Amino acid sequence: MNGVMMSNKIYVEQVIRGAKEIEVALEIWNEQDSRDLIKSMYKAFTPTGSQNWTLWDRPPEHRGISVSIQDASAWHWIQDFVQSRSCLLIIEPRFVFEFTSGADVVKAIGETSIPGFYITDKTVSYALCMNHHDFLIAFGTAIQWLEAKKS
Repeated sequence: MNGVMMSNKIYVEQVIRGAKEIEVALEIWNEQDSRDLIKSMYKAFTPTGSQNWTLWDRPPEHRGISVSIQDASAWHWIQDFVQSRSCLLIIEPRFVFEFTSGADVVKAIGETSIPGFYITDKTVSYALCMNHHDFLIAFGTAIQWLEAKKS
């Protein structure tokens, strides 16, 4: 197992343990469904569909198809966008957890030390990425919401 997988496995364990401690329900997706979802997210939100870059690194060819804000507490806002809809927490490269609401996923994230993650829905209509530089990045239907938050 490579170093990224080892460190990400720690965050996976934190999500599971944290959700259990705060009594938040989650469903752990199997590896194949997780990989398929992540591939769909890249296909939807990168010009080439390539997974050579993480979405939060935003190489030049990805700019213009997302909007971002730098704020260390911006991940708390995710519940405002997701609201009571189910959502998926993604820890790359292959871990997906399904939560019943935005409030639940934010509570679970609050129980971890995860440096970066993605939130999306089953149809990949949006992606919200929080990175280790404190940027919240919005793609798809979340762009207009984040632009409004910035104003």
